[in-house]
Amino acid sequence: MKKFGGWFGYLNTHGYLNHDESVVLDLVRDFLTDVEHGAYTKSFKLVTLQAMLDLDGFQDPKTVEVVAHHSKELVYRDPRLLNDLSNAVKAGTRHQQSGLRIGRRIQSTHG
Repeated sequence: MKKFGGWFGYLNTHGYLNHDESVVLDLVRDFLTDVEHGAYTKSFKLVTLQAMLDLDGFQDPKTVEVVAHHSKELVYRDPRLLNDLSNAVKAGTRHQQSGLRIGRRIQSTHG
């Protein structure tokens, strides 16, 4: 599918999109291809996209704070996403602790 420019590119290539749909596809092709083929492992990009869709944020732009708040609600409603968030926080905490240990060693050797 990617060689056609994703699903919508495939539809366009085979004549299934009307003129207006083809024009829109030309405007947002890169975005749609990234949504379809992007890397989303341990990523909250799709949560943000869902929040934007829920809030009609593409037609009526919202502030980062509004999108972030709705994204948080989406994560807290889904136990799988909440688990991913918990794992990400734990990994971040381990990374911070490791950085602090390295910083202390540097200070003790140069202090």
